[in-house]
Amino acid sequence: MINFYDEVRLNDKVLTHTLVNPSVSHAQFASGKFDREVALHVIKETDVGIIVKGARLLATLGPLADEIEVFPSTVLKADPSNIRFAFAFAIPIATPGLKMLCRNTYDHGKSNFDAPLSSRYEEMDAVVTL
Repeated sequence: MINFYDEVRLNDKVLTHTLVNPSVSHAQFASGKFDREVALHVIKETDVGIIVKGARLLATLGPLADEIEVFPSTVLKADPSNIRFAFAFAIPIATPGLKMLCRNTYDHGKSNFDAPLSSRYEEMDAVVTL
């Protein structure tokens, strides 16, 4: 961690983070369980690290960042069925296979009703998929 901190600090890198797994229902989310069809999860462990697949929310400043810090979901329950969702790592934005689904950009011309966030603020939030 100290080496990573120094790398980011000395090279003036911009970081974003993802903390939330998408879910297929509110009840599933509230229970602290996640669906492997959508939520980022470990599909394989190797000698050099883990291989993950799925989506994470909400990479604020995502398309402008150099790297994403991925932390365990803030609602992850301590349960053996959640082991595939318990991980932390940092990954460069330029990693092959990483995609971002960004919301519309800030625009003064949009109505506050049709675009309640993007008509008022700009931080370019994104869903990240691997």
